Amino acid sequence: MFAYNNAVLPNGAWHNSGTAFQPGANIAQVAEIAFPYVLKLKPLEYRSGMDRFQVSDKKAVVRESNIKEIDNTCVGIVGNRFNPPQPRESLETLAGLVDYVDDTGVLVKGDVDIETAGTLDEGRMIFASCKIRSAPEEIVPGDLMDKHLIFATATDGTMPFTIKFVVTLPVCMNTVRAALNEKRPSLKVKNTRNRADRIQQGKRALGIGESQFQRFKQV
Repeated sequence: MFAYNNAVLPNGAWHNSGTAFQPGANIAQVAEIAFPYVLKLKPLEYRSGMDRFQVSDKKAVVRESNIKEIDNTCVGIVGNRFNPPQPRESLETLAGLVDYVDDTGVLVKGDVDIETAGTLDEGRMIFASCKIRSAPEEIVPGDLMDKHLIFATATDGTMPFTIKFVVTLPVCMNTVRAALNEKRPSLKVKNTRNRADRIQQGKRALGIGESQFQRFKQV
């Protein structure tokens, strides 16, 4: 499942895959295309002869969806402390990272466009990217770089919730890996119950916002 901004990829997505959405689409509209499911933790059991036993320290991560092909599919086996990264909430987190408080103490919503969002590796990875709607930065004379933020994480606990400034536009597994390998500022948080608080703390520590891009120019 892959969704892309029609203004970003006007000639269609790589490999002719994915579904386009119009510029200005909100998070709910994008999530409906790219992430038509929620993640649930389910008890994990095994059989021994005629008996069934529950595994006390493990859970199954299962997708619940109105789409029959992906409903009740298991995308990971995790520990009890794992907090499944809900895709729609992850999109909201990504967009909210560029919110800031102005000089008068008023919260200002960040000016962003969602570019791409999708599910990879048979549901085991989710990702999205957004572009900040301000002028590109000039890293070197004559070389303009758009401002992009991505998140990527694994639904099976093998990869933390990762937020990063990148140049590569993620559209598939190869480009997601390329983006994650860029030597740019990033934030990595384990998918546990305090994930949201730690992301906000990390945002303050990294200074995510326009000031972050001023430092990005020096990287």
